[in-house]
Amino acid sequence: MGCVQAGPPIIPQEQGDGVNRLYWIPNENMEWRARQNIKGRSHAMFLVNQVAIWKKLSGETVDQLPLQPLPIQIERAESTKLMSAWDFIPLIYQGQVLEILNGGNPVVRRFPSHDDIVERSKTNLRGATMAQVVLNEYTMLLRLQGAGEPGKIPHEASDVVKERAGMNLLQAWNFQILVNQEAMWNKMPFNQRSIWG
Repeated sequence: MGCVQAGPPIIPQEQGDGVNRLYWIPNENMEWRARQNIKGRSHAMFLVNQVAIWKKLSGETVDQLPLQPLPIQIERAESTKLMSAWDFIPLIYQGQVLEILNGGNPVVRRFPSHDDIVERSKTNLRGATMAQVVLNEYTMLLRLQGAGEPGKIPHEASDVVKERAGMNLLQAWNFQILVNQEAMWNKMPFNQRSIWG
């Protein structure tokens, strides 16, 4: 089954920090899909949650993610190394990102599939893009907690990724997530101190 593209790039209100665009904003179709037990749900959930975290980074009050990881998603991420469970790990990390931005200090941990994810992220094989998404979100958490090395996001969105993000295919959502992650990385407090005073 095909998907509806998340829509053209939407430019939020200027924040005055030099980082002012979240490239892919979920439309109503994707928000609906994020709440259904159908293929692509976790990707849609992640994109919807990215908008909430972006709002938090822009100074709005966001107490929790609009779409929390489901118990079955958490259980699978914690109990298996299967690639099918990789989609759920970024959702868990997302919640921890928001928790830190709200003053919390969650325990950031690696899941059983972490080493496999690292290896797959270096390839052009199936699952590589989601592996890169996982590692970007994981590194974002470490940087928010003052760990890790300063620098660029581990996996930047290449020109090919940006082109594929515009395709009207379910698989394009991974690429949209990756493009958005790069924008969010640049807007994080460890890169944009002026946001936080």
